[in-house]
Amino acid sequence: MWPSTRSRWICSTRQERGRANGFMYAAKYGGGAIGGAGMATVIALAGLRAALLMQVGIQLLIMLVPLLVREREGAPPSARSISEILAALRRAFSLRSSILLGVLMLGGTLATGIVNAASPVLYMQRLGWKDTEYAQLAGGPVLLIGLGGAVLGGILADKVGHRRLAAIASVVMALSWGGFALAEPWWPSRTFIYAVMWIEPLCLSLMTVSLFALCMDVSWSRIAATQFTAYMALSNVGTTRGYQLAGRVVDAWGYQGMFVAAAAIQLVITMLFWFIDPHQTRRVLGES
Repeated sequence: MWPSTRSRWICSTRQERGRANGFMYAAKYGGGAIGGAGMATVIALAGLRAALLMQVGIQLLIMLVPLLVREREGAPPSARSISEILAALRRAFSLRSSILLGVLMLGGTLATGIVNAASPVLYMQRLGWKDTEYAQLAGGPVLLIGLGGAVLGGILADKVGHRRLAAIASVVMALSWGGFALAEPWWPSRTFIYAVMWIEPLCLSLMTVSLFALCMDVSWSRIAATQFTAYMALSNVGTTRGYQLAGRVVDAWGYQGMFVAAAAIQLVITMLFWFIDPHQTRRVLGES
C-alpha cells in the first residue's frame, strides 16, 4: 500500500470509528431486547429447560462465527514477545492523555455502576414495583432507547467529535441524576418515572459509543488492540466497584443522596475530558 493510499485509509477509518462503534453497541442492545423477549416467550410456552437448551444452541452458533469468518487475506502478522508488548505499553501509557483516559475509563463507570445496582432495589422495595413491572421496563423500552442512542451516537460522534460528545452526554446524565434526586416527592408517580427513564440509557449509550471511539483514537497503532483492551478492563473494574459501593452509599446517604453522589462523581470525572489530547499518541510516538 503506497503511503498516500495508506494515509487516506487511516484517515477514513478514524472518521468512521464513532459510526462503527455505534452500530456494534446498538447490536448489543438489540440482542438484549430480542433475547429477553425471546427467552421469556420460550419459558412461558415450553418451560425453563427448553429456554436454557435454546440458549446453549445459540451460544454454540455464535462460537462458530470467529472460526468460519476470515479476518484478512494473506498470512497472519508475526507474533510479538510479551516483553516487547509490555515495553510498548509502557511507552504508550507514559503519555498524559493515555494515563488520563485510563483514569476516566475507571471512574466514568463508577457512578453508573452505583446507580444501576441500587435502582432495582429502589423501585421494587421502596416504591412497590413488581419485579415483572421493572423487568418489562428495563428489558424493553430502556433497551430500545439505548439501541437508538447507540446508533445516533455513532453518527453524531464522527460529526461532533468523540471527546466532545462523550463529555456532553456525561454532563447531561449527571444533571439528570441530580434533577431526579431533587424530584424525590414525585418518585411514586409512574408517569414521572416513565417520563424521565429514557434520559439515562440515552446518555449512557451516547457516552459509551463516544468513549470507545476515543479509546481507539488514543491507542497507539503498534499495540492498539492491547491498549484498547486495557481501557475496557479499567471500565469493567469501575463498574464492578460501583456495584460493590452501591449498598454502602445508600446506607450512608439514602437513595436521594446516592443520586446526588453519582451526579457529583460524574461531573468531576467529566473534567478530565478537557485535558485529553486524542492526537498526542500519534504525534509523539508515530503511527507504528
